Amino acid sequence: MDGSHRQTFISSNMLWPNGLTIDPSSSTLYWCDAYYDHIEKIFLNGTRRTVVYDGKELNHPFGISHYRNYIFWTDYMNASIFRLDLLSGNVSLLRRENPPLFGLQVYDPQKQKGKHSEPSQSDLQSGKRDLM
Repeated sequence: MDGSHRQTFISSNMLWPNGLTIDPSSSTLYWCDAYYDHIEKIFLNGTRRTVVYDGKELNHPFGISHYRNYIFWTDYMNASIFRLDLLSGNVSLLRRENPPLFGLQVYDPQKQKGKHSEPSQSDLQSGKRDLM
């Protein structure tokens, strides 16, 4: 993480990348661009750059997070949280917030490493493990 092995993935057609998220299982980097109002992806080896979604719900995407077969994002102009199903392409409005949200993270125990990565027994009993 010291920058000594950095690699340029994108050098064109990106102006306001507001959020980044990684799917480690497929070695894919996703991001949202608030200038072009779309979500893109690229494999971590730098290949297959693709627009994943550019629908009407993207007015100013800001935060983004990957979880299983979904991409979640916050939209500043809509003051909302959306979910994109990567398999079907369906988009769902999950919540409206005022004032708008910026950052977004989905907790996934599979992405966590270390001895304190699993939720405690009290978290499991109170339902804090899975908010979906």
